Amino acid sequence: MNIYPIKLKSVLKDIIWGGTDLSDKYGLSEKGTRIAEAWTLTLRGDGENTIENGEAQGLTLREYAEKIGMESLCGKKYADKDFYDFPLLVKLIDAKDNLSVQVHPDDCYAHSHGIDSGKTEMWYIVDAKPGAQLVYGLRDGTDITSEEFLKATSDGNISSYLNYVDVKKGDIYYIPAGMVHAIGEGILIAEVQQNSNSTFRLYDYGRVGADGKPRELHLDKALEVIKTDFSHDHSVSSGLLPDTVGMPVRVVDSEYFGVTKLILEKDRYTFEGGKMTHIMCVDGNGILEYNDENGNTVTIEIPAAHSVLVPEAFGGYTLVANDRAEFILANA
Repeated sequence: MNIYPIKLKSVLKDIIWGGTDLSDKYGLSEKGTRIAEAWTLTLRGDGENTIENGEAQGLTLREYAEKIGMESLCGKKYADKDFYDFPLLVKLIDAKDNLSVQVHPDDCYAHSHGIDSGKTEMWYIVDAKPGAQLVYGLRDGTDITSEEFLKATSDGNISSYLNYVDVKKGDIYYIPAGMVHAIGEGILIAEVQQNSNSTFRLYDYGRVGADGKPRELHLDKALEVIKTDFSHDHSVSSGLLPDTVGMPVRVVDSEYFGVTKLILEKDRYTFEGGKMTHIMCVDGNGILEYNDENGNTVTIEIPAAHSVLVPEAFGGYTLVANDRAEFILANA
């Protein structure tokens, strides 16, 4: 099996707070289809991408990994790992309604409680309606052990303890494990995260699930993993970063993943390769070019909300924009 950049079909998830932008504006399904989350990169028991191009077309990402090996896909440290130890999960999240106020455990808590891994994540604001907000941590000075806070969580009256921030297109937020957070209504987000879905809900607006029962809260577990020693400068505001056109800008570099932003305007940029990289087009229409084993140039179109995965063992490739395109590149 040849090793080459693979175009991935997203795994679509319908959740009660989701909207229809990913189907109506980005064509990920029939118009009017509610898509809360599109998992653009996933190798998990609850969702695997399917490959849409080349020799591996029709295979799942796991089947492709079986053929080329985890080392060729992800790198040497994954050579002896199980397929579901894949390091990244990348999503598009369309919040028509507010998501629950929640927190994720870190690796230490996860491993000691039988959870696959903790969950640190990053949000890139693809689009946001005027006035849209996120919950980004707790307000400074919040004492989560106080009787008042514990009563507020039990009663569902925690809004006065939450740190709300206004957001706009292009903003970037880093959410370490242990930080209380929530996506507000009217926001479309690209999320890069550890490959985990471990989430503890603090508050969910009294909503009911498909079974007609209130969605489960996890107050005791949430209180065990909340960390309050964060300042609110974990955000990476687009206003603080040079909105450089034509050159990649590293926006997140953590122990779990790195994220690079690239804007091209009628231009191209060549990467050396040698590092597994997930490339998502978040605005405009992009193209990935590479040379196959015979030296022929192969092109892969990457419309907005679509993605390509370049395996670790693959070499150089070029991203191209015939007009304007914006890319988010993630690697572990």
